[in-house]
Amino acid sequence: MQPGDTPPEAGQTSGLSHQEATPPKHLGRIAIVLIAIFAVLVAAMLITRAFLM
Repeated sequence: MQPGDTPPEAGQTSGLSHQEATPPKHLGRIAIVLIAIFAVLVAAMLITRAFLM
């Protein structure tokens, strides 16, 4: 047997697996909106803090 050859007793992984469920698309949009709101709140806090000092 040459280096790199697959031994005959090696297992096979060919074939199709079960269909994976796709995540709902609206969850991604909700996450983006929440991150944007958080970023706006942090920016507002930093701006307000800069004016109060």
